[in-house]
Amino acid sequence: MNEIELFEQAVDGLLRDLTLHRDPLDPAPFDREAWVALERGGYTAVGLPEDLDGSGGSVLHCTALARLVGRHAIAAPVVESSFTASWLLSRGGLRRLAGVVTVGGGNHHDALSVVRAGDAPWMLDGTAHEVPWGRDADWIVLAVPDGDGCRVVVVGAGAGHEETAVNLAGEPRTTLRFDRTPLDAGQVSARVTVSIEEVRERIALSIAARAAGAAGMAVHRTVEYARTREQFGRPIAAFQAVQGLLVRCASEAALLDTAVRAAALALEDGAPERSLAVAAAKSLADDCGSVVAAAAHQVHGAAGVTREQGLGSLTQRLWSWRRELGTSRVWNAEIASMASRAAQEGMLWAALAG
Repeated sequence: MNEIELFEQAVDGLLRDLTLHRDPLDPAPFDREAWVALERGGYTAVGLPEDLDGSGGSVLHCTALARLVGRHAIAAPVVESSFTASWLLSRGGLRRLAGVVTVGGGNHHDALSVVRAGDAPWMLDGTAHEVPWGRDADWIVLAVPDGDGCRVVVVGAGAGHEETAVNLAGEPRTTLRFDRTPLDAGQVSARVTVSIEEVRERIALSIAARAAGAAGMAVHRTVEYARTREQFGRPIAAFQAVQGLLVRCASEAALLDTAVRAAALALEDGAPERSLAVAAAKSLADDCGSVVAAAAHQVHGAAGVTREQGLGSLTQRLWSWRRELGTSRVWNAEIASMASRAAQEGMLWAALAG
C-alpha cells in the first residue's frame, strides 16, 4: 500500500466505527461525535502545515478524506475545514483554530470586503452566501477579495447576521451579512496571491470528491440489495433489466471517481489544465448524482425511501450538491470557454490530454 491508501484505510476504519451504531431513524443534524473524533485524530486540519499546528497533507489526502466523508454521509464540516479552510489559513500564515471550522467566500454571489482607515481596526462588510454548516461553526474562514488576490479573514460565531436554510439532505447553509463588523488584527491576514477563482475551484473539487464517495456507496448498497432481494424465485440481480441499471450506476460512479482523482493530481501538481480538470469533475458530479440516484432508487423500489435502508442519506446529498457552486450547465459553459481559449492559443490538445 502507498501512503494515500494507508491514510484511506485509517480514515475508513474510524468512520465505519463512528457510523456503526448510528440510528437511521433519528439522524443527527450535526454529528458532533464524528467531528470530535476526527478533530482529535487531526483529520479536520489535514490541509494545514504542521508548523501552523496542522496535520500536514496534500490535495490527495484532502480528496481521499472528502470521498470517505461522502461515502459515510458524515454530517459535519470536516471537508470544508480540511480541504479549503486549512489551505486558506496556511496561505494567510494563520494557525489552526480550536473548535468547529467551516469556510465561505467562494460563491459567485458573495460580495465581501475589508477596509480600515489608517491605524483603525479592520472592518468587514458584505455578504457570504450559503456557508456550509455556518449555523454550527465556532469559526468561519472567509476568502475576501483584495485586488488580484485576497485576504483570509476569520470570524467567530455570531459575528454577522445569520439566515439559515437546509438543503434536501438536511445540511445547513447559512447566509452571513456583515455591516462594518470590527476585526482584531489577528483575524485578518496580509494580502495573499490566491484568487477567488482558485478558492472556488478548491471548493468545487471538494464537492465532487464527496459526491464520488456518496455515489460509490450508493452503488455498493444497490448491488448488495439486488443480490439479496429475491423475486420470482431468484435474486433480482439475475434479471437483465436490473443488470442494466447496475451497470449504468457503476460506470457513472467509476467515471466520476476517475475524474476526481485526475483533478486532484492536476491541482496538487499545479498543472496548467487544473482548472479544466476541476470543472470537468464538478460537471460530472452533477450528472452522476442524477443518474446514480435515479437508478439506485429504481432498483430498490419503495424500500429505497425508508430510513432503515440508508440509501436516501446518500442520494439526497447527491441531489443537493448538484446545485452548490453552480449546476453542470454553469461548469459546462466554463469548460467550453476554457477549451475555446486553449484552441485560440494552439493548446487545445495539450489541455484535453493533460
